[in-house]
Amino acid sequence: CPVLCAMETTTHPDEEEERRDQGGSHKMNKKAKLREAAELKLSNVPNRILNMYLVPRKLLVFDINKVLLHRQAKSSFFKIRPHAYAFIAGMSQRYTLAVWTSMTKKSAKPILADLFP
Repeated sequence: CPVLCAMETTTHPDEEEERRDQGGSHKMNKKAKLREAAELKLSNVPNRILNMYLVPRKLLVFDINKVLLHRQAKSSFFKIRPHAYAFIAGMSQRYTLAVWTSMTKKSAKPILADLFP
């Protein structure tokens, strides 16, 4: 009888959940196991590395002179602007940072070493 057959194949929601827990739903268990394995592998990776590869971040480009520091024209003396380190630290949490400058590499290298230790 079609009605009787339909009644025999239906299960109570609690029984369905129990069957899933016992491995009745192989696909769900396999997906859950894969997810767990991936989470375990990722838990050993530092957050800064995860952020670089998993979270798409915008690029923030700074011009060194007049933004992060003040330098007299053609002078080798420079003064880092107040709160520049805190600003860089805060921005590096949200953005990928890059620096642009019209200075020569020889002039920029010690400044960059001081700004980004």
